Amino acid sequence: MKEQSEMMNEACSSSQEKKIRLTIGDMRIELIDYKNKVNRKVLSILGRKLTYVETGKSVFTHQEVADQIGYRFDGYADRRNVQNFTREFDECNGDIQKLVFRQNSREEQCFPKIEEQILESPFLSVNKQYCAFIDEHPELSVSAPTFNKYVNKIV
Repeated sequence: MKEQSEMMNEACSSSQEKKIRLTIGDMRIELIDYKNKVNRKVLSILGRKLTYVETGKSVFTHQEVADQIGYRFDGYADRRNVQNFTREFDECNGDIQKLVFRQNSREEQCFPKIEEQILESPFLSVNKQYCAFIDEHPELSVSAPTFNKYVNKIV
C-alpha cells in the first residue's frame, strides 16, 4: 500500500482553468468551475469517501481534501467544510441528489405556505406574519431570517 503522501499530488485549481481537481497519484477527478459550490461539495464528499480497499481507511484527511479542491482560494482551507459536507451526505443516507437538492425541497415545502400566510393578511407586519405562521404551522421549523427571505421573494 502506498503512503498517502506519495499518492497525493498538488491539485491545480486556478481561476484561468475554472476547474477543481482531486489528484491521486497519476489519477484525477476533475469537475468544471472551481467556484461552483455544488461541484465543490460533491468533490469534497467523493474525496473523503475514497478509501483503501485493504484497510477501509480514507485516502485523504478532511484537511487534505480542503487543500486540494481549492478552499484555499476563498482565503481559508478549512477542513470543517469537508467535514460538514460529509456529515450532511451521511445524514442523506449517501444520496448525492438528495443532498444537493435538499434546500430546494425545503423551500418547496415552506414557500407556498408562507406565501399564503402573507397574502391572507397583507397589512400585518412581517414579525406578526412570522408569529402567525409559526402558530399555524408548528411542524415546519422556519427561522425568522428564512421566513423573511421567502417573504422578500413574494414582494
